Amino acid sequence: MAADIEAGQTSVLIIPWSGSDSKLRAGRTILFAGQGRIELVRITGVLNDRLIVSPAFSSSFRAAESAAYLLETVELYLDSKQSILRRRVNGTSGQPLLEEVSSFEPAYDQPGNLVSIRLGTGPRKEKSHELLFYPKNTAGT
Repeated sequence: MAADIEAGQTSVLIIPWSGSDSKLRAGRTILFAGQGRIELVRITGVLNDRLIVSPAFSSSFRAAESAAYLLETVELYLDSKQSILRRRVNGTSGQPLLEEVSSFEPAYDQPGNLVSIRLGTGPRKEKSHELLFYPKNTAGT
């Protein structure tokens, strides 16, 4: 952040870094944290060193006492037409992870901060698999 943010503001002045042009684009999510508060906003536009965001900030943030974190959104989904489990990062096209997937059942246990994913594989669902993991960056969700 190059300047303070006031409640109600819908833009943020930033200090660009090497490679920021390719990372800061519409659709990306940023977490702002400072003074005991956090907010998630989505970039809706980029004008030079200014980000246009939505929703408007409900809190104020002082640049000297705050930090901004560009989040990575990772989606796992079943392409049922092709029976392929795919992974999509930040809205890009889904890359194949596993073929012959017949079922995909994700679940999230918030108190335990545990994600479970159940998969059925094989042309006749003859194998089942379960993945368990702890997600990162769950603040504010």
